[in-house]
Amino acid sequence: MHAGLLLVYVVLILSVGRSSSSFRGQNCTEPTKEHEKHNQIKPSKVLPKQFAIQLVEELWILEQRSLNQTKECKLNFQEQWNKSDPKNDQSPGPLFRNFDEAALVNKMDILQSYIHLLRIYKELELKAIASKKSMEYHQEVKEFFYQLRRTDIWQEAAHSIANYDQRYKCGDFPHLFMDRLWFRLERYQSGLENTFVGHMQHDDLPNNWIQLGCLEARKKLNYLGYITKLCGDPPLLATVVFDIVDETPVPCNTTILIGTSPQFELAMYTILYLTGDQEMTVQLGSCRVTASCELSSNGIYIKRCFVK
Repeated sequence: MHAGLLLVYVVLILSVGRSSSSFRGQNCTEPTKEHEKHNQIKPSKVLPKQFAIQLVEELWILEQRSLNQTKECKLNFQEQWNKSDPKNDQSPGPLFRNFDEAALVNKMDILQSYIHLLRIYKELELKAIASKKSMEYHQEVKEFFYQLRRTDIWQEAAHSIANYDQRYKCGDFPHLFMDRLWFRLERYQSGLENTFVGHMQHDDLPNNWIQLGCLEARKKLNYLGYITKLCGDPPLLATVVFDIVDETPVPCNTTILIGTSPQFELAMYTILYLTGDQEMTVQLGSCRVTASCELSSNGIYIKRCFVK
């Protein structure tokens, strides 16, 4: 009798094993180089638009527990910029009354990798593509991905995306997808670089508060004033005017989310991409924010994203 029960048990285990293996085979087909060659890694409206909007708004609730406006970052908007007299600096003081990079890094592990990656991009800005394939560059990208995947916001986003497409929780697919989406090089720059670092020579302005804070701390940014500041005090969304020392002959402006984490912004833009659209409007607390992305001509990677 015991032998019979043992036999049944073994049969059940083998049956479950075959069933699980079959499930993985049907839903977790990992991309190969041949897949990438034929662009099969490209999603086709993985997420319904309304679900994507709801997901971003839920991630915003998580975001409030992470970084947001803190004592490590205080802004001083001063005067509104006078476009009729653009060369007159209406705001002689810096935009950031306090920008404590060390304290920010201590508050969130991903920020150290993020800021280091931003600096490497600026150092390689005018260098050849070969420089961006160096061991140091790839190591920094790898470290940034590692830190990104550890964050609550990214884990929640990845889990929700995987509910709609099993590939996004299988093997190397998530890494290959993100690498292609954000780090594909065009004209020497990647989508992440154009979005978060900016390149004045190509009119790709940085639209990230951390990058502006880092530039101003290094005396590379001259703040001239603001055009709009919206959604609370301190504001969540603002359009600011500045020039970059030795780079911009005329003042330029950009719209930024203030106090947000890199993982939240990356998640928001990635979710937008997965809807198959290039724009969506979400409610972040009291603020209605429109996220927009410019894609490559074949639609398989991001050229630049911004908010408005």
